[in-house]
Amino acid sequence: MSIKSLAEGIILQSLEDLWDTKLSNGSIDFFKGGDFRACAEMAGMSLLEQVKLLNMVKDVVDYHTGKIPLQPPAVRQAYRGRGGYRRELPCLVR
Repeated sequence: MSIKSLAEGIILQSLEDLWDTKLSNGSIDFFKGGDFRACAEMAGMSLLEQVKLLNMVKDVVDYHTGKIPLQPPAVRQAYRGRGGYRRELPCLVR
């Protein structure tokens, strides 16, 4: 198994852990910290790909905390375009 495959597996497992209430706090910490950035670099993710993934993670966290309903991207984009909520990435990135 290559380092790239291992890093991808860690990221995917952390995404899955977001849905488990017992594991979600550790997963959120992973995405907030340097561990995600290190794994993303080893997995060969571009900065744009990292931002897209962090935005998806933020949507899941917001859904679980009741801040927003989880909706398909097209619905979110249309809602945002009408003065709806704005996602703030800095809360996930230190």
